[in-house]
Amino acid sequence: MPLYNLDTGHEGFVGCHRAHLLDELVKFIPEDAVKFRKKLVNVTDQEKGEKVLLHFQDGTTSSADVVIGCDGIKSKVRQLVLGPDSPAAYPNSSHKVPYRALIPMDRAIAAVGSFKAFNEHCHTGPGAHVLHFPLVAGTILNFVAFADDTTDWDSMGEGVANMTSPTTREEVAAVFQDWGPTVKNLINLLPDEVTKWAIFDTYDYPAPTFVKGRLCLAGDAAHASTPHHGAGAGMGVEDALALATLLHKGTKILQGLPSPRQCDKSSLLEATFRAYDIVRPPRGKWMVKSSRDVCEIYEWNHPDTMRDWEKCLKDLTERSRKIWDYDIEGMISQLEGEFANQVQSRL
Repeated sequence: MPLYNLDTGHEGFVGCHRAHLLDELVKFIPEDAVKFRKKLVNVTDQEKGEKVLLHFQDGTTSSADVVIGCDGIKSKVRQLVLGPDSPAAYPNSSHKVPYRALIPMDRAIAAVGSFKAFNEHCHTGPGAHVLHFPLVAGTILNFVAFADDTTDWDSMGEGVANMTSPTTREEVAAVFQDWGPTVKNLINLLPDEVTKWAIFDTYDYPAPTFVKGRLCLAGDAAHASTPHHGAGAGMGVEDALALATLLHKGTKILQGLPSPRQCDKSSLLEATFRAYDIVRPPRGKWMVKSSRDVCEIYEWNHPDTMRDWEKCLKDLTERSRKIWDYDIEGMISQLEGEFANQVQSRL
């Protein structure tokens, strides 16, 4: 069960910098539990009496009871779970790009006023949308402008290292030449060189399963999405809670066995992953599709809403509530029920 429920007050939610969140989480990880500068190339899922063997590019190996792939959108574990020939093993371009830049807050205030500079805004319009919000205690304005993109990022394959491309302020200005003064005034503040980011996701070929034997996918490795919901990291945290709940249940059962064997542990781990694979994928896949839909709503292209802002707001609110109001306790109950069924069939 959750450790606590935090009342966030009338604002409804709180946020923090990703790096600050990671700084706090890493305090719970033993220093000797992390190995850096390792690139996974293969995994051998051996017999039930043996551990899983991980093979790294530098020729070294390591063994573990399970492998949980949280290795991001370009996940190697995803390729191993789904097979290298499966199109679902790789992400694909969403054909949208954000132009991103940071603007000093004093210049932003002079251009658009204090209210717009210090409060998050989303400007919607035909075929594009613009976000801006304050960062670093209100000293910087983050500017992100989304638009269609015809670059064939997919053909670049794994050669796309950072999936970014330099462009110019003039290109951004041309895309938004027919927009209102707020957007144009902010674009005028952009530096001469702006970064264009390719956005990949798993929408075109969703994973048919998150599990293979004692290999499992979580987070972006399982269901990488576009950023339009702003919920991808949260889904990964939900995955982590699901796996932690199941692994804890399995550990308690193993400790209660009179003479536990490695094969008993393997059976419990397989039951854990099977229960996870029943409960978690539908929500992750929904989020991937819904994030695409949110972009279409912002850009007046969704067939159910088009340019009717009342319909847009209603649809966006309903989708957001599915994320914000998720029944965590209900998820845990479902996981525990599925796990019990899987254990009964194995032990």
